[in-house]
Amino acid sequence: SPIKTIEFIRLTQTDHEILLDIKANAFLHHMVRNIVGTLLKVGRGEKSIEWVKEVLEAKDRKRAGATAEPQGLYFVKAFYENL
Repeated sequence: SPIKTIEFIRLTQTDHEILLDIKANAFLHHMVRNIVGTLLKVGRGEKSIEWVKEVLEAKDRKRAGATAEPQGLYFVKAFYENL
């Protein structure tokens, strides 16, 4: 199914990096990179927080930020029910 549920997105800033933690029931191809690209536009002051809501409500990938490069992004853990 193309519908995925994000349980949470948490941003944490340290002295030298920004950590993004996303938990969802599953991920689409490039989903995290697309989220990062969209959040980068907000972080750089190019778009407002309200714009993110508009992008999500529009359900149109073309309205979101560019797909972020994969460098610096990595998978941490999978959670499985009944294990």
